Amino acid sequence: MNHRERVLTALNHQEPDRCPMQVSFTPEFAARLEADLSLKGQGLHNPHGGGNTYALERALDEDMLLTSVGWVNGYYQDGYQNVDSYKDEWGVTWKTVEYDTPYGKGKYTEPFGHPLAPQADERALETYHAPEPDRPELYTEAQRVLAEFKDEYWIVGVTPTTIFETAWALRGYEQLMMDLSGQPDLANRILDIPYSYHKAVTQRLVRMGVDMI
Repeated sequence: MNHRERVLTALNHQEPDRCPMQVSFTPEFAARLEADLSLKGQGLHNPHGGGNTYALERALDEDMLLTSVGWVNGYYQDGYQNVDSYKDEWGVTWKTVEYDTPYGKGKYTEPFGHPLAPQADERALETYHAPEPDRPELYTEAQRVLAEFKDEYWIVGVTPTTIFETAWALRGYEQLMMDLSGQPDLANRILDIPYSYHKAVTQRLVRMGVDMI
């Protein structure tokens, strides 16, 4: 059976020839795997903000291909290894943090600048606008994946970190937790921002024909 049939068989509570598989990697580990497998010039895609390419996933015989749209795509922006910080389209500032591994130094990113933090302009919430979720360019990758691979693979539309994590990135983690306790109406207004955005994204991906969210 092909990859798509394998997933469908498992979802129908029947026994496939093997367990369906999907694995996501950090950009650095994905690059090491691609080098080991001599995969060159295949281009990135961005599941969970990671470094998988479709060529890598297919070479590893994975059954599910992920196409990601949402705040999570800010996790690793192009060139993040070469800068100390950057700001994504949501206004969240990320810093690049270095760490040691047995194979050398690595880098990951974490949010540390929050556009709706208390020290921001007091009118920030009233004037803040999330990115537009209906921009056609957000879905170019999803269109290509569906056109090229849906007959063989199970296509997953990925919108992780959908509500809570995006909200605390906008507000600051500790502050959002205090808001939930002391200012629940304000917390709900902030939570509504990523909820509305990712709801629209999810509905668009479903209309396009992904198999799973």
